[in-house]
Amino acid sequence: MGEGSQPFRVFLIANAHIDLAWLWRREEGRRVVLKTVREMVRLLEQVPDLTFSFSQVQAYQWLEEEDPALFDRVKELIRDGRWHVVGGMWVEPDCNLPAGESFARQLLYGQRYLRQKLGVQATVGYNVDSFGHAGTLPQLLLKGGLESYVFFRPDPQREAALDEDLFLWQAPDGSTVFACRPPNHYCSSGGGIEGWLLNAVAHAPERAGVSLCFFGFGDHGGGPTAENIASIRRLQEKLGSNSLCFGSLAQFFELARATRADYPIRRAELQHHSPGCYSAHSAIKRWNRWAEQELAAIEKAHAVMAALSGSSIAGTKAFEHLWRLVLFNQFHDVLAGTCIPEVYEDAERDYAEVRRIASGIRGSVLERLCSMTDTTGDGEAWFVFNPCAWARVAYLELEPEGQGAALGALAAPAQRLPGGKVLVQAEVPALGATVLQYSCQGAHCGAGRGARVAGMCLENEFLRLEVDPESGEWLSLFDKTNDVEVLAQPGNRLVVLDDPSDTWSHGVRGYHTAVGRFAGANVSILEEGPLRASLSVKRFFGRSCARERISLYAGSRVVEVEMTLDWHETRKAVKVSFPLALQYPVCTYEAPYGVAVRVPNGEEEPGQTWVDASGVARSRNGHVLLYGASLINDCKYGFDIKSYGGYDDVGAYADLRMTILRSAPFAFHDPRQFDPDETYQFLDQGEQQFRYWLLPHTGSWKDARTPQEAHALNAPLLVCRAKGLPGALPRSWSFLEAHPKGVEVSTLKMGEDGEWLVLRLWETLGRDCVARLTFGLWGCSLTVPLAHHEVKTLRLRKDGGRLLADELNLLEDTCTGGYQGEAEPHVRHGDHTEVDG
Repeated sequence: MGEGSQPFRVFLIANAHIDLAWLWRREEGRRVVLKTVREMVRLLEQVPDLTFSFSQVQAYQWLEEEDPALFDRVKELIRDGRWHVVGGMWVEPDCNLPAGESFARQLLYGQRYLRQKLGVQATVGYNVDSFGHAGTLPQLLLKGGLESYVFFRPDPQREAALDEDLFLWQAPDGSTVFACRPPNHYCSSGGGIEGWLLNAVAHAPERAGVSLCFFGFGDHGGGPTAENIASIRRLQEKLGSNSLCFGSLAQFFELARATRADYPIRRAELQHHSPGCYSAHSAIKRWNRWAEQELAAIEKAHAVMAALSGSSIAGTKAFEHLWRLVLFNQFHDVLAGTCIPEVYEDAERDYAEVRRIASGIRGSVLERLCSMTDTTGDGEAWFVFNPCAWARVAYLELEPEGQGAALGALAAPAQRLPGGKVLVQAEVPALGATVLQYSCQGAHCGAGRGARVAGMCLENEFLRLEVDPESGEWLSLFDKTNDVEVLAQPGNRLVVLDDPSDTWSHGVRGYHTAVGRFAGANVSILEEGPLRASLSVKRFFGRSCARERISLYAGSRVVEVEMTLDWHETRKAVKVSFPLALQYPVCTYEAPYGVAVRVPNGEEEPGQTWVDASGVARSRNGHVLLYGASLINDCKYGFDIKSYGGYDDVGAYADLRMTILRSAPFAFHDPRQFDPDETYQFLDQGEQQFRYWLLPHTGSWKDARTPQEAHALNAPLLVCRAKGLPGALPRSWSFLEAHPKGVEVSTLKMGEDGEWLVLRLWETLGRDCVARLTFGLWGCSLTVPLAHHEVKTLRLRKDGGRLLADELNLLEDTCTGGYQGEAEPHVRHGDHTEVDG
């Protein structure tokens, strides 16, 4: 019995789990959706008190396309309360690897489809098969209309025992959803399930007065069977139909809230399950990161163009189509890298379509913005758009048509590269553009020696890096400014580790059994000049080869590595290792729209664009200082950090490692045993390319502005050739600049329901602040209160000469009681409310 006089109840959740793609391609997934829905509709008509729960908006769209009449019948069942729509996301995604903005789009496009097509909106988050759940999700779920959340992993027996399986899950910003890990599993057998049902009773949440029991046969569609229903009837006769009843997840959470008030609060992520998924199949990870960043950048440029010209050349539907392709491939098995090879052939075609359409929109938008800007002058001109809301110094490799390489109007530094390209240091205003102009007369490429090579050493004004000519590893990385040796042992090691686990790495905590490392290096000087000095490193392991360009840039504290890895080994993992000379490390990983702080115990962890270890370092003269290093990447998601040495050990260090690849067999699932006589296809064979930065810094990652540095590596500058035409906008202009540091404009897009702008802010440093948004071309600024780790969405609209803002949720609905504001006049830079293209 629950508290008071309320009788104990078990809600039976009939479901049919469908992997849209896994050991089959999506065409099979479509057939399974259609077959399952037909069978469930038939069963619901035969069993009057049965209800059914179904997630994944992509499945509903397939149903609408394949059988409109059946789709209409489902709508009738929804209206009758027999069919429950759960999840609200486009698919059931991986819940660690997509960027925060991807979760926002999962909810935006998923919930809006449900409203428009089915007349409902999901209120229960539903990711029952995902491989762990980022601790930042509650804020996004709540702002996407989901007040509660159901999950099954990590497994309570083998992976993570929670204090209670029914709890309040709180994000770092304080947002809270009601979360439940039900007993049993989401799939039951197809026959009698009395024992299954009684186990749900035995493992009921403490003092909740109510429990959940999922049932439904099959992991490839199917759902409840007649034998399941007969089994339930038999037990209802013993326990009573009020104690064991069909119901919905929303009913369960409502009754649980009413029965008990003192549920525990969990302020942490829900890990770990299958850590091999963080790094399996490098290509899908690379495609996903590229698409997320490219679409966000083009949307910003498109929104600026529309705001300045008063017209749009590509509506929100074009972006929705592209985002839906990306969102589908964030399905938990696809993005995790655990599907059969044919699934990734389909994914590659999807991303090729994203690239093709996005390229067309990008070209049209840049051409329009360029035509608004003054690009007149002698020589070649390049138009450069910066999607970041802060002024940015960036390095561009351009290929002039003429022989000249000197920059005209802006006198930007340049360096001629082997092969005819020119490396240019460009200062680009915040969320704005600049014009780079080349002159072909009297051309020269910079002066001075900002970055240089001496033997096997790279050096700039901040850092000196020494590379071992035999191993290719870094013997020393010395911080000249702070008199600190960053490395405790040789760094940038490419360590090869034994990895006999399955594709998911079930039962694995980390990868620690080294079987060798890349060595036998060929090291040579690649380039040096006023902007960049680079070494070329080539090293080997077995039949595999790593080719690297290691660079230092003038004026920059990052060491850049561009790597091409040609891999031909199997059942092994490769990590790049940086043993940092740090005591007491605090280890921080970027998570979707937030961060996670974790113990440096060597366990494999998910991360996004950066991970950081900060602690105590010592200068050469023994001076103690707060110090750390951030490892920033453009397409990797698996990391581990392990601390060595005690608190009093001056030789203590922290080994910061990034997983580059795993070469397990495709879709090879425990408990299946590997047979050396069988033929397998293995992951990550052949070439892959990626880039990473090591950023040594004083203080913490917050002082180093690591989130901005990571955004700079990942967010592309948009560049096109200019036609040398007069435009109303100056040669260098900013549309929007955000202050203080730590405030990021993650999204600027056209509204889904009108010709207004939707702006999404993200506080990245964990500090309450007042964001100041300066619209330079409009001569006004907006102040917006922003709580620590908050993601806030605003609608911006012009009303006469006024710029008005009001707060929206992730579905672009107005928030009751949310922020409302009006921009104040600012120092104007010309009077450009609208500019004719």
